[in-house]
Amino acid sequence: MKIVKASYEILTPISEGGIEELQRIERAARTCYKSEDKITPDGTSAEKLVKSLIKRGHEAMLEHSQLSVKFICDRGVSHELVRHRLASYAQESTRWCNYSQEKFGDEITVIEPCFYDTIPKETKESLIQFLDGKITPFSEISEDMKRYARWYDACRTAENEYFRMLEFGAATEEARNILPNSLKTEIVMTANYREWRKVFQLRCAPDAHPQMREIMVPLCLELQEKLPIIFDDCYPLGQEIVERSTDGTPISGRYPMTESERRAAKAEEEDLRHKKQVCLAHILANDLGYTADAVSKKMHVPESTVRYWLKEKADFSVWEEDELNV
Repeated sequence: MKIVKASYEILTPISEGGIEELQRIERAARTCYKSEDKITPDGTSAEKLVKSLIKRGHEAMLEHSQLSVKFICDRGVSHELVRHRLASYAQESTRWCNYSQEKFGDEITVIEPCFYDTIPKETKESLIQFLDGKITPFSEISEDMKRYARWYDACRTAENEYFRMLEFGAATEEARNILPNSLKTEIVMTANYREWRKVFQLRCAPDAHPQMREIMVPLCLELQEKLPIIFDDCYPLGQEIVERSTDGTPISGRYPMTESERRAAKAEEEDLRHKKQVCLAHILANDLGYTADAVSKKMHVPESTVRYWLKEKADFSVWEEDELNV
């Protein structure tokens, strides 16, 4: 029986800085407003526009780019993955794969759960040798080691019984019923950027399954480096400072906000929202000739609020160029 750690591989090529991917989204988005004349060859217009689209929640445009990732995980994690319906999948089939064949090494492969990452590698190897009857018993065994031993023994027993079923003439589609939940599976997931953002927001959350986070957090952090504008907010402030990569080494996460920082950020967000409402009221009244009553109905606010806004000075610097001119 072979034991491996969960991992992933990004199959879709990504350009330097993700500029080509952003430009693809920009070309689609500017079709809506026929503002193709604002496209710049160096990609700065694409960066600015896509950042604005995400900020305004206009994420439908992100569906014009997609990403394929190959995951090596256990069957339990793959069952959670395929719950994301707006994606396409290709998965290793236990119905057609016969693990007694030479190309599989005449053995099953299982994913070692991340719950046992605290046990040193040398200790695990010695424990497996003990369970296989190759060395004498340990003098002391921790609770973690006891659980690891039970997991290993259960997987090994399942492997033995799987091969016995095949020896008794069972087809692989019958024998697979014995295989453990920890069985390694390879699954390719292809989804558009908007769906990947949703996947990360759900699967990187503190309450997500630890084995799902084991592969999703490092993947999200890597994509934040390669496609920062698309995925930069998908692993947000407020989560753990330290995460672990698929090989168990610590990696930097985002630092959590203090309560005062949260209040300050919320106040800043409310102030920006107010300034934009004032700007929009001025545009409707002064540039488009709307009456205060018409502005009130257009913006779904009381007329008295509109009149108050029109007395304030509009600060158009709070708007990004594309938000006003796309």
